[in-house]
Amino acid sequence: MQKSFFHIPSDYAKACILFSIILLGGIGISILLSSFPEKEKRTTQADLKLIDKFLSSIYRDDSIRKKEYIRAFKNKNERFTKLEPFDPNTIDSSTLINMGFKPYIVKNILKYRSKGGKFRTPESFSKIYGISPKQFQNLLPYIYIGERFQPPKYDTLRFEKIKNNSIKPFKYIEGIVIELNSADTTELKKIPQIGIGLAKMIVNYRDKLGGFYSTKQLSEIEYMPLNIEKWFTIKSPIYRHIHINKSSLVQLRNHPYLNFYQAKVIIEHRRRFGKIKSLSDISLYTEFTRKDFERISSYVDFD
Repeated sequence: MQKSFFHIPSDYAKACILFSIILLGGIGISILLSSFPEKEKRTTQADLKLIDKFLSSIYRDDSIRKKEYIRAFKNKNERFTKLEPFDPNTIDSSTLINMGFKPYIVKNILKYRSKGGKFRTPESFSKIYGISPKQFQNLLPYIYIGERFQPPKYDTLRFEKIKNNSIKPFKYIEGIVIELNSADTTELKKIPQIGIGLAKMIVNYRDKLGGFYSTKQLSEIEYMPLNIEKWFTIKSPIYRHIHINKSSLVQLRNHPYLNFYQAKVIIEHRRRFGKIKSLSDISLYTEFTRKDFERISSYVDFD
């Protein structure tokens, strides 16, 4: 007789039945126990007072510890250790670190000195970034300034002042005038309010123009003092003209009174119509204004 594929031996069948009974019994007991209401535990007034007292002690202790930590951290940041007399102009970085200076403060000190900075007085050391007023007060008794770094004495300052006054450059008195188109920088520097810088600017601008035709042209130079033209006169004529029919685009453009577009108009007009005989030939071009013609009329050469 052939056995069924789903046939279970009798020993295994008994074990499965027993296990099922135990599992069902456990489920039934848990359901039965859960149906009984759990007895509520009530917190008494005395228990609440104990809880409040416990929590208060925790908050108080935490607040005390926080204040002590902040105080200790603050004192640590503002307190220097191993302080000893030192000259801030010569002390090295390792000594500063050993004294309790923070690395970025040491870096600021060395950077200041590397750029030529000198600590002339103890108070000047307090300007270093990172040193608080309270820290400086702790350092002040230990700071000394070497003799070669101390500020000069009063007599030395007086001598320097006298020396500087004795070599004060010579200046013309009111009423003297000089020729603008022939004066060099040495002569120009004798005019009050004109130094070597402005003197060079006058000479350079004069060379670009080809000479001045009016003292009022000085106002076209940047930084020129007001009413400076009263010190000048013009006797010599313009020494270089604009050869409007011969000059190239670059040569025309280099004159202060002609821009690129105006120079291009002149070149194009010459190409199309031939030589320019007068400024009226180019007066209809919008690139020129009446003021432009007034300024360049003294410089134009039609040959």
